[in-house]
This record gives sequence, structure tokens and C-alpha cells, in this order.
Amino acid sequence: MQVLVRPIRTANELVLPPEYTTIVIRSGMRAMFQRNALAHGLAHWTLGHRDDRPKFEHQADRVACLYLIDPIELRAVAAWTDDHGTIAQELGVTERHLSAFLEARGA
Repeated sequence: MQVLVRPIRTANELVLPPEYTTIVIRSGMRAMFQRNALAHGLAHWTLGHRDDRPKFEHQADRVACLYLIDPIELRAVAAWTDDHGTIAQELGVTERHLSAFLEARGA
């Protein structure tokens, strides 16, 4: 998988068709957002998505969160706070990915 960081305007990441095995990440983002965008792009690629319809975005979030969140680390952070913003910040993920993880786990 080739990952390029380029100035794109339309999204945080662009996944080229699967035969190109390339993800383009928007330049200028903080490292946490680049990491989340890469996981999201990898999820789209893994799932074979070719567009960004809402159903596919939700599916990609559910897969990306599995790449990003360690359940043991989540339990450790959740032991001292139940604030989702704080938990997401401590785990280095977006609240959207945290929500997708909790939803996938039935929490």
C-alpha cells in the first residue's frame, strides 16, 4: 500500500481504485488526524468501496476503529473517566471512531 501526503481539498483522505493500492492523505493535518484518516482510507480499500455514500462511510468507520483502538487501553482510560471526548483524546482517535467502536462492541 502506497500512502501519499498531498494538498487535497475535498476530504481528509482519498482512496484510489483498489488496483492502484494508493491512499492520499491531506497534508497539513495533525498526526492524530492523519492516523485516523489513514485507518479510514485503509478500511475503504479493504472493503472495496468505490465511492463515499453514507453507508460506506459508516462501514469504513466501523473497520477503522478496530485498527485504531486497543480494547485494553480503552478499558484503562474508561476506568477513570466516562467522558467520550476525554477518552477519544487519550486514545488518539476521533470521537466518531470511538463511537463506532463502542457501537460495534454493543456498549
